[in-house]
Amino acid sequence: MDAFEFEDDDRPIETYPDYIGMAMDYELRLGQELVRLEGFDWKTYQELLEWAAPSHCIGISCSSGKQTIQIDEISWLGSVLDQVPSVRVAYDDHEPLSHGSAAIHIFLKSDTVSYDQLANDIDSLRRALDEDLRQLLSLHGGKL
Repeated sequence: MDAFEFEDDDRPIETYPDYIGMAMDYELRLGQELVRLEGFDWKTYQELLEWAAPSHCIGISCSSGKQTIQIDEISWLGSVLDQVPSVRVAYDDHEPLSHGSAAIHIFLKSDTVSYDQLANDIDSLRRALDEDLRQLLSLHGGKL
């Protein structure tokens, strides 16, 4: 994950090429390319991951081949998407305006893939997350 290079501090992030969404602390602003990930129950998933093995992972079928995504109880969308080859995750490294400034992660389409390839990868990620959540619920759901 690298720092996002703003060309103009007054330019809205949504107008930059390949922008597909962002996370500000735990608030998601997903573009149409990531809308498939809306509604995923990250809170329950993170709670269940506390009982998963430290090497817990999910597999997705990307346009570039199979990809293993490492996930633990502190994983969230930014750290998960950072492992998907068709997505580039950057962070806003502007000097904080105050102690209450948010952590901002910016999601961009990788410049090496098409939007169709990105859609395939995001669909595969969502299916894998849903299946993993189902399995974790069946194994550890009683502990919640």
